[in-house]
Amino acid sequence: MVAEQPPQRGGGTPRADEPGEALLSLIREPYVSEILAVLDDQPHSLTGLRRATGSPRRLAIAALRALAAHRAVAQEPAGGSWDTIDDERVRFRLTPTGRKLIEHVFQLDSWWSTYAMYPPFFE
Repeated sequence: MVAEQPPQRGGGTPRADEPGEALLSLIREPYVSEILAVLDDQPHSLTGLRRATGSPRRLAIAALRALAAHRAVAQEPAGGSWDTIDDERVRFRLTPTGRKLIEHVFQLDSWWSTYAMYPPFFE
């Protein structure tokens, strides 16, 4: 006997190409999607990311740490310490995992499934 799958949000069976809960949880974090969009163009320092996204320092660092935990961003030079995160020579870049993440994040279905729990601004 096969165990029954728990019901999924939206009531359907998830497709193989749909983002999982970990991805949805990640992109709900403040400034994660904005930082991904900026890094999609080129590597940036923390200051550059903050300037481009308008994020407060604390939230930008939290977003970078969350992305690093998912192996979506890396530091240049490689192996840099997170203690030197404010050093202007330290740049953050997308990894191949980060590039795949962007493919999911910037699809309309991902945005809908992420923010569908919020009521519309107008009806």
